[in-house]
Amino acid sequence: MYFYLAALVGLGFVITGATNMLFGAKAVAFPELEVASYNYDSSLRRDPQGNIVASDPEREAARQRAIDDQRRQGLDDVTDGIILVVVGAPTLIWHFRRGQRTGREPN
Repeated sequence: MYFYLAALVGLGFVITGATNMLFGAKAVAFPELEVASYNYDSSLRRDPQGNIVASDPEREAARQRAIDDQRRQGLDDVTDGIILVVVGAPTLIWHFRRGQRTGREPN
């Protein structure tokens, strides 16, 4: 029973890692989709009333920084996903095979 529970934990790692890799790959390929929820206006100049007074080139530079940040975060998510899969896959395979072997052995 222990081996199957450990294999289930490994499966959880593999699924979580694959999901992280997919979301990270999406952020790397299409960082503009993530920028909509990213507040890049916070770094722009404001007047004393709090209104943004930045020029269009400053806004575009802030938007480009936000895109670069999202792409970097996506690469980080892909890396985390790879690590989870690399840890989870051997755990899943070894424990599942071990569970099958111990189930076939005569008591």
